[in-house]
Amino acid sequence: MTNYAIFAADADINYYSDAPEELFCSSCCSYIGSKPYLPNDLMESSLKKDFCYSYDGQLIISTKAKIFLEMNSSTELEFHKINSDPEAFVIEAHSKAIFDTEKRKTRFVSKCGKCGNFESIVGSTPPFLKNASNIDQMGLYFTDIQFGSGKEKSPLIIVGEKLGKMLKKTFKEIDLEDVRV
Repeated sequence: MTNYAIFAADADINYYSDAPEELFCSSCCSYIGSKPYLPNDLMESSLKKDFCYSYDGQLIISTKAKIFLEMNSSTELEFHKINSDPEAFVIEAHSKAIFDTEKRKTRFVSKCGKCGNFESIVGSTPPFLKNASNIDQMGLYFTDIQFGSGKEKSPLIIVGEKLGKMLKKTFKEIDLEDVRV
């Protein structure tokens, strides 16, 4: 069975552009808030795609995509509204895909003495998982590691084979990359 990482086009926005500075480490800029940051009315222009990523790595979905995932994903997902016209959401996935940093040769750069996070985590693709055989074929997962630098860290979003194929058939704008084991 094949699992996939989901990729999509840029949304031409920065998700954290108006976020309070206290949500980020003053040294390495890693997110240190205890709850997800949820902006109000993030997008000024119309949402043109059902799946897109902000420049700082946050997946943004349309109402159509939200309804599709509510009906089809076998894993527990929370949807947080971040824009009202048009409606747009971010996903919070409680199930984790365990990323294999050794096989991928992921680099952890400059551990922060203040917050304990790394300034940068580099090397997310091609994706390797330790628990690939445990991924439900209709499930959606976040990786246990967030990749990127500073405010731009985000997890990879992993889907099981069956859900991935359904997503690709319904939402042509997404790209799926095979997960390696």
